[in-house]
Amino acid sequence: MKEAISCFVNRKLVMLWEQSSHTASLTAVVQRVHLATNRIEVDLAPATDSQQTIGLTWEEQRGKLWARAEAAPWANQFNPTTCEALLRLL
Repeated sequence: MKEAISCFVNRKLVMLWEQSSHTASLTAVVQRVHLATNRIEVDLAPATDSQQTIGLTWEEQRGKLWARAEAAPWANQFNPTTCEALLRLL
């Protein structure tokens, strides 16, 4: 299951993020996937620096799916369009 989520994020989410924010040089990759009963956590990092991760979390609470992103210093270089695009995708 972790491999399937990693593939989805790498192949679909990152690709859509790049297209929707017009950021061809994003090149983010999945560093870690953690699965729990009602939560999926994914650490996304630039291909050039695996220490600068953005934490993405999807969590089911009381029948609703919640998503959030925890920024890293790497995210400071994003323009507002890039940040908005990520939040829309979540």
